[in-house]
Amino acid sequence: MNRLTAKFAVFVRYSLYASLVSQRRIPMGKYRKKPVVIEAEQWLPTAGGGTDMPHPPAPDDVLKQEGGKWSIRTIEGWLELTPNDWIITGVQGERYPVKPDIFEATYEAVS
Repeated sequence: MNRLTAKFAVFVRYSLYASLVSQRRIPMGKYRKKPVVIEAEQWLPTAGGGTDMPHPPAPDDVLKQEGGKWSIRTIEGWLELTPNDWIITGVQGERYPVKPDIFEATYEAVS
């Protein structure tokens, strides 16, 4: 095999490889979240530190109050809860707070 033929063979192999790699790449585009039904309850603490909720949004070991501030345990650690936040229970049972404006923009009631 002469030098020109060897270079051409390398070029063909590289072109085939590049073609295969580019075919596996996911093209840039717009994607939508899959619809998932979640459970959520709005956090409405009372002035006395209690809650007006008909049933607790999370077990006692998931919520805590320190220095007048409430927190919820999430998979990322403890996150602060503020009045009117929504407590979401995700598809794997994880809980996390969502601000009211984000909740309203992201979720709708299921009948």
